[in-house]
Amino acid sequence: MFPWRWILPILQIAIASAAIVYAPYEYKARPHPIGDDTNLLGYRKAWPPPMLRMSYALNFPAHAAAFSVQFAHSLGIRFNWDTIPVIYRRDRPFIWVSVEDCMFLITVGALWFWLGEMLEGRARQGVRPKARVLAIIKSLTGCCCALAVAALATFYATLTNADLPLRQIGFFGLLWAASLSWYFGSHLIAALRTR
Repeated sequence: MFPWRWILPILQIAIASAAIVYAPYEYKARPHPIGDDTNLLGYRKAWPPPMLRMSYALNFPAHAAAFSVQFAHSLGIRFNWDTIPVIYRRDRPFIWVSVEDCMFLITVGALWFWLGEMLEGRARQGVRPKARVLAIIKSLTGCCCALAVAALATFYATLTNADLPLRQIGFFGLLWAASLSWYFGSHLIAALRTR
């Protein structure tokens, strides 16, 4: 059997890392076409640039988990983790990787490892009576995570035109939220029906 649980995370982390490293270059290179609600096309620089936007859309649950480090300073932590560089190089090639980016890469690996496990069929075991409580707890935790993804995706989807790049990411987040809600909701129902 093909080792999906290892191949998918490595591949997605490589793609996300390339997007994070390439994003400043793409941002500085030229303005990008940005449309508005009246279907007018304008050119301006917008963050995140298209390459990073695609990575965030493809890995939206990981982006939602990494987004939480932006609020670390509101918990009494004196510095803002999304602006602190972990890897910073001024020379060519310019590289800026923040704590938020590292959190994003870690959660990308965890997300795709979990999806690889499902593809391999290791996560599709029937609910045993002894494991019923554990299955209910896992499903409820998954439902809460799906609600958090849905909340951030809804926030992004309702942004104004000035924040259109994030608005584009929001619709992919809504697809992720619907998929995760269906998956964990169906597992919760199955665990509740088991005696």
